[in-house]
Amino acid sequence: MAVPAAWSGLAAPAAHATGTALPLTDFGDLVVDQANRRLFVTGGSANNTVVVTDFSGRVVKTLPGQYGATGLVLSADGRSLYVALASGDAISVIGTERLVETARHATGPQTCPTHLTRTGTAVWFDYGCDDVWNGRVGKLDTATTPPAVALDQ
Repeated sequence: MAVPAAWSGLAAPAAHATGTALPLTDFGDLVVDQANRRLFVTGGSANNTVVVTDFSGRVVKTLPGQYGATGLVLSADGRSLYVALASGDAISVIGTERLVETARHATGPQTCPTHLTRTGTAVWFDYGCDDVWNGRVGKLDTATTPPAVALDQ
C-alpha cells in the first residue's frame, strides 16, 4: 500500500510527494496523533501490525502481534491508542509516547471486534465473526480497574 505524502495537507506539497510503501496488504483504519505528530495505520483483519509514521509518511515503527488490527481510536488525553484486534478477539492498548503495547483486553471468544469509537472513558466496538452484520455492539469501560468489557450493548 502506498501512502500519499499529502494526507489531509499534513506533509509536503504534491510536487515533492514520493509516497512510502507501508508493510500492509490492505487498509483498515488511520488515526492522527497531533500531539506526537504521528499517524497510526492498520491493514485490516488479514494484517497483524500497526504501522506508525511521521507526518511525512516515513515509517517510525511497526508494532507486531496486533492480530487482525482494524479499528483505531485515541483516548481522550491522547496517551493511549486503542486497536480492535479482529483476529485476536481483543482490544489492544498502545502507549502513544513510547509506542509499546501497555494492555490487551479480551472481548470474548469469536467476537472479532472491528470498528472503534470513544465517548468519554468508554471505547465502543462492533463485533461479530460472521459475514452478516447483526448490529452487535460492545463497550470497554476504561474508568474501571481493571477495564471491563461488556457485550450486547
